[in-house]
Amino acid sequence: IMPPLFNGNNLIFWKTRMRSYLQSLGADVWAIVEGGHQYPAAVPTDPMARKNYETNAKAVNALLGSLTESEFVKVMQLNTTKAIWDKIILSYEGDAKVKSAKLQTLRIQYENLKMDNEESIANLFLCLDDIVNRMRNLGETITESTLVEKVLRSLTTKFESKVSALEEKQDLQNLTVVKIHGILTAYEMRRGGPS
Repeated sequence: IMPPLFNGNNLIFWKTRMRSYLQSLGADVWAIVEGGHQYPAAVPTDPMARKNYETNAKAVNALLGSLTESEFVKVMQLNTTKAIWDKIILSYEGDAKVKSAKLQTLRIQYENLKMDNEESIANLFLCLDDIVNRMRNLGETITESTLVEKVLRSLTTKFESKVSALEEKQDLQNLTVVKIHGILTAYEMRRGGPS
């Protein structure tokens, strides 16, 4: 299996898939990405140091193989996986200040998310998933119950009776996003689709 390709436009997708890809190469491969590796001046002869050297080389190869040419040139002078990984992530996610600003923008989008009258449940959940995944990627913690409450607040008036029924019959604290998605999709289909 080839590593996922990063072209500079799909960081969240690439980062998640690349982490999984590197982990599939072995726990030691991902550990060296996270923990780093002191790159030696020469190939080590000590068995443990040699194993770390080879593990780093395997991870460097996977990372460099996942980059388009325009992304490759940004990191080609680096020789450790941690340095390559950190440079890519920092280049696109930014430092703590940039992350904080991005997170603030996403929180506003999250709070302002409302379903349009012509919009389908599927589209509402796609928009919500996109915002929430980007927030989580920047370190935000959002609970399942918070998401369920957000969905119920975001629905149009045509769902009022269903929301009331859910609030009466269901323990909203134990209702999952997947389950509420299914319930609302079934309700929408019975009503004849969006709008």
